[in-house]
Amino acid sequence: MTEFKRVQAEVDELGARLAALEADCSDAAPDTAKVLQEIKATVEGELQGKMAKFEKRLTETDPISGQLRYGEGMRAKVAQLQQQYDALAAELRLAEGKLAAALAAHANAAAARAGEAVSAQQAAAAAAEAQRQAAAARERAAAQAAATRAEAEERERQRLAREAAVLRDKKKADEAAAAAAAEAARLAREREAAAIMASVPVGAAGVEAGLRALRDACGGGGGSAQMRKTCGALLQILQNMRSSPEDPRFRRIRCENERFAADVGRFEGAVQVLLSSGFKVVVEEGASLLVMAEPDLATDMDGWTTWYDTLKDTIDRLNDETNARDRASHGGLMG
Repeated sequence: MTEFKRVQAEVDELGARLAALEADCSDAAPDTAKVLQEIKATVEGELQGKMAKFEKRLTETDPISGQLRYGEGMRAKVAQLQQQYDALAAELRLAEGKLAAALAAHANAAAARAGEAVSAQQAAAAAAEAQRQAAAARERAAAQAAATRAEAEERERQRLAREAAVLRDKKKADEAAAAAAAEAARLAREREAAAIMASVPVGAAGVEAGLRALRDACGGGGGSAQMRKTCGALLQILQNMRSSPEDPRFRRIRCENERFAADVGRFEGAVQVLLSSGFKVVVEEGASLLVMAEPDLATDMDGWTTWYDTLKDTIDRLNDETNARDRASHGGLMG
């Protein structure tokens, strides 16, 4: 039997006993007073404490879900039981009034005070026990909630750690792949540069071969506008180099430079002219550059003289080519 049903039965039993006692209230014997005191002590003592416990539970909520501890059905039952209890207490008070005169000879102040003290002690003990149990329940609920949170936090920490490890491994793999690809590209560019350098002769023969290739790429013809433009760009590069050899801007050309690529770099013959005049293809940080390799005059005078003569001859040859293009263009216009 549940606690609620036990209390319900107790209220019914006490009501029946009180009704039987009131039916024979003419008996003013000490036994009648004793029975009435027993009923009163039970109603106002232990039973009152139990009712207080149920009343307290009406407002309690579950510490985890936050919902009321009792549902609507149970709350209605508790309210009905409270009405029965209140009615019993009221009836008890009426019975005391009816029997007060008959039991006056048998009652005394000491007994009344003793009974009240016992009732108060019982009520206090019941209330204290209810508080102790409620506090213990709250502590257990709080401990369980804390343990649940700790487990969830630990699972989340482990999940994040696993994800971080996966990301780190992926990043390392991506970086390794990128580094390998960059190294492969660098080696390919270096091999390509070496092949180009090996295939282009330095000097007048290489310049002439480059100009022939450039002429073919520009569509041939004596007055090709693109041929004149590219020869002009080559002249400017080499004349800047000759006039300001110490300026690094003129000694190094990025092959990906947009203007250079449009005017010179896209024509294999134009690049061959530069290589034949002393430029070399190098790869730095994955990018291809044309770098003028000028010998050291102090340590290699013969090499420097050859280099300078080659540069000068190339400039002269480009001037001749440009002038010839201009004459051909003017002749075409006059004709």
